[in-house]
Amino acid sequence: MSTYIIPVTEAKNKLTYLLRNVRQMWDRYIITKNGRNEAVILSYEEYEGWLETLSLADEEKEAILKGREAAEKGEGVALEEML
Repeated sequence: MSTYIIPVTEAKNKLTYLLRNVRQMWDRYIITKNGRNEAVILSYEEYEGWLETLSLADEEKEAILKGREAAEKGEGVALEEML
């Protein structure tokens, strides 16, 4: 697995090659336009994994916020009590 930076014109000319490497080698390609990063090509499986990770992060963030709110209301349990 490697990450490469290539200009959009090269990506257009080599799209089939890039897709094969993304699928078989898990390579990633950062596509630039006028020297600026514009997009990333990565495998669909890796993309789904990122979405799942982001979803879990959102769930964890929500749980932390609920815990803080409960603690501020005095609804929590002291660590000493739990032990």
